[in-house]
Amino acid sequence: MMALPAGSALQQMALRCWSLKFRQSDHQFLHQSNVFHHINNILSKSDEGDGDDGPNNTVQPPGDPGQEHCATSIMRDLTSSVELKTSSRPAMMGSLTDGSTETFWESGDEDRNKSKSVTLSCAKGLVPRRVCVHVDNSRDIGVSVNHFFGKSPDSLSLYVFIEVELPVD
Repeated sequence: MMALPAGSALQQMALRCWSLKFRQSDHQFLHQSNVFHHINNILSKSDEGDGDDGPNNTVQPPGDPGQEHCATSIMRDLTSSVELKTSSRPAMMGSLTDGSTETFWESGDEDRNKSKSVTLSCAKGLVPRRVCVHVDNSRDIGVSVNHFFGKSPDSLSLYVFIEVELPVD
């Protein structure tokens, strides 16, 4: 069985995923299973700086070249290194990156009957591997979403076109 690299950010993230609440009756089992010792080892190795702080770490276990391998990438949040522009309502742009599911950006009257856009510009030398976006346009007339990419707004290419199906009542 594969093990996560000791002290790596991936191992810390896996540990945080298991944030469980225990009852008083569980304490005896937890002490007997030595789980606190293992958690302490993981946390102490991460404090020593064993993990790589590069933009993306890829972990691939050694083994037989003919054997199937699993690669794991650690993605870093680059939000603070990008510039956003919207086709309308620039005052609402902060809601695109505030990490809340309660806030949102919505186009304004200046976009009425036009294409709406959110443009992401990266700092020089920054090459994002993934941009995650949630679009809820179920109230729009066209109900379609186009994703474009390119090095500048003048050289954009269509990446994907998505027809959004409205729920049937």
